[in-house]
Amino acid sequence: RGHQSDHANGRRKGFAEAVKRLRRILTVLFAYISAAVVATLVLLSPAWIIDRNLTSFSYREIEIFLVATYIVSVVMIPVALPIVIFHEVKGTAHWLNFVSVGLFAGLALLLIFSANASILDNLWVIVLVPAAIMGTMTYWLIAWRLLPPAFLSDKASLERE
Repeated sequence: RGHQSDHANGRRKGFAEAVKRLRRILTVLFAYISAAVVATLVLLSPAWIIDRNLTSFSYREIEIFLVATYIVSVVMIPVALPIVIFHEVKGTAHWLNFVSVGLFAGLALLLIFSANASILDNLWVIVLVPAAIMGTMTYWLIAWRLLPPAFLSDKASLERE
């Protein structure tokens, strides 16, 4: 009987660990998508402020927002993936790291797009750096502050006891 209960406990622990990992993966995905949405809102805000009184949006504007969010999320994968993996493996993530990454990513995009003078004339180029910082901070807020990894929650509960 002891062997069977040890086996059952091991299966429960394995299942609980799998649930924790799945929860973390879903949290990271949710945080990444949220970051893309926030960055897109910041990128598109100058056009909305100049062109409209912000009381209603047409289907076309919503479509533009959804496509732009998709583009932002895909374009940022090469930058975000190594950073996310690094922090997940390391098990810690300070908010200043994410501000720095957002600043450098925004400046890199600004340099890339400022090479074309006609694009530089557009107002949205000005918000590249704030959009990148807001995106990275949104990710940090969701993935590390509001929904931290289970091992951090376990540490915090142990410290409170």
